[in-house]
Amino acid sequence: MKRFDLRTLIMSRKRNVSRRMNSVNRDHKHLMLEKEYSIEKRYMGLMRLILIVFIVVSSTVVYKVVDLNQDKSGILFDKIARRYRLREFLPGLRGQIRDRNGYLLAESLKAYGVRVHIKTFEKASQGDIELLGRLLEIAPEKLQKIQLNETKKSIYLKRQVGYETMKDLKKARIPGTSFELETKRFYLEGQNAAHVTGFVNIDGKGQEGVELMYDQNLKPEHGYRLVLRDRKGNVIREVGKPHLPKSGNTISLTIDKNIQQIAMRALQKVTRTYRAKSASALVVDTQTGEILAMANYPSYNPNSPKQRQGIGLRNRVVTDTFEPGSIIKPLVMSIALDAKVLGLYEKIDVEHGYYRYYRKNIKDVSHRHTLLTPAEIIKYSSNVGMTKISERLNAQQMWNTFDLLGFGRKPKDIFPGAVSGLLANPKKYPWKPIEKATRAYGYGVSVSLLQMAQAYTSLARDGEMVQLSLLKDYSLGPNKTARVFSEKTARRVLNMLEEAVGYDDGSKLQDQVPYYRIGGKSGTAKQSTKGKKGYQEDKYRASFVLVGPISKPRVVVAVTILEPDPKKGYYGGKVAAPVAAEIMNDTMRILAVVPDRDPDAEAEKRAKARKHKQSR
Repeated sequence: MKRFDLRTLIMSRKRNVSRRMNSVNRDHKHLMLEKEYSIEKRYMGLMRLILIVFIVVSSTVVYKVVDLNQDKSGILFDKIARRYRLREFLPGLRGQIRDRNGYLLAESLKAYGVRVHIKTFEKASQGDIELLGRLLEIAPEKLQKIQLNETKKSIYLKRQVGYETMKDLKKARIPGTSFELETKRFYLEGQNAAHVTGFVNIDGKGQEGVELMYDQNLKPEHGYRLVLRDRKGNVIREVGKPHLPKSGNTISLTIDKNIQQIAMRALQKVTRTYRAKSASALVVDTQTGEILAMANYPSYNPNSPKQRQGIGLRNRVVTDTFEPGSIIKPLVMSIALDAKVLGLYEKIDVEHGYYRYYRKNIKDVSHRHTLLTPAEIIKYSSNVGMTKISERLNAQQMWNTFDLLGFGRKPKDIFPGAVSGLLANPKKYPWKPIEKATRAYGYGVSVSLLQMAQAYTSLARDGEMVQLSLLKDYSLGPNKTARVFSEKTARRVLNMLEEAVGYDDGSKLQDQVPYYRIGGKSGTAKQSTKGKKGYQEDKYRASFVLVGPISKPRVVVAVTILEPDPKKGYYGGKVAAPVAAEIMNDTMRILAVVPDRDPDAEAEKRAKARKHKQSR
């Protein structure tokens, strides 16, 4: 009985354990199913999140691309360009400079800047270095040093390279080289018009002459475009519309390039012949006040950066002042005649060319004259005669006329660097009698050649001076004029100037301008000692101002020669006068001025006069 019960008990427990195990297995299986469901649920949530993020990002990219292409203000373009350096510079061309007839004096053309990126340039071979050096004219040793430069990311090798050189470099595919579009200025007349045009620096900014004076007018508006590039720097495509550049304004000058060339040749010849320090000339159209030529020698080549330095840059016509000497005498004579303190045919005692005046010795070149008329005082350039005329004028009277002529005042709107000269106002600094006398024959007052040429237009225009101009702009109207002398006085003094270059004094300057009546005045002035009172005995300035044709004046030519060799000659009539006559004759021909003289008829007339004199 007990044995049966024990077996039953064991079997009963086995069944209980089996039931419990089945229950545990069912619970475990249920738990596993729950875990699998939870994992699957989280995975699906993650996938939904990724899908949402993808949709949002894609939408943003599409929006930005659309917005980029529709951006009209350029603000977004600028941000991208600054961040990714996608802006490509498009240089505008600087305005042209032309002469009065439309001939080019200066223009800008496209050029290229060559730059190397140091890290990539390090991979360039020795052959690449030698080829690059040969094309850019740079020593290979210098290029090798650039390869080792660790302080800069990139560096310019050369600016303003021509198209052919750039094309050869591109073809060579030298590692690290890149090109930037820029412009280069060219001056077609070279040194002939250098002091007129001036020049620009490598970035296209005016530095001298017209380039400086009218820089704002000539300056272009640069443009740019936005581009996408690949990793090698090649342009894939443009982004948006490019901002196109605009060229600067074209400027037309009153200069005639042919007359400018004539003046330069004449100055070069006289400078070499007389071993002068420098020479300058100014040619003016008296009808309009337009400057036809403005020349200085020595000059420089504005196309060569090496020559664009030193005193050669000075446009001496407007920047240098000097004591004019005897070329001022016709103007003082006009003052006296207008003031009616002097008779037209009055005889003045010139004391045989020597006069003691306020403890100073006044001397003439010639000592053979005693009584001279006003015309003869001009002709023989008598300092004594001018001193005696100055005694009849008061200082304020002289100063007022000099001021009207522009002496002591800076010329307006002519040129950068133009100077005022020196003229003391007697109200502030009273003139002593000896100072008034010396100013009457050209000492104690300083002027520029431009001021003197402008003053002579008053004689050429029947007493009405015209303001000079360099810019041919019809919108500004005619140049301003000012009445300085009476018409009668101007005509009388002009006739005196014609007598001064006549045949009976032996100069025969008229022969150099055979078909036109001319009149002029020479001036020879000693050079003052720098930093000291007094003058140097062997340093002179020779000047001459010529007007023609006398019947109806059209041209004024003013010439000054600084420090010609005294052994070869230094008087204005010998050194400067032939230069002025040569320029005058060619200028008349170029302007097609109608002749007012028959040289053959005049030669026959003089021959008859000589024959009649001999027969008597």
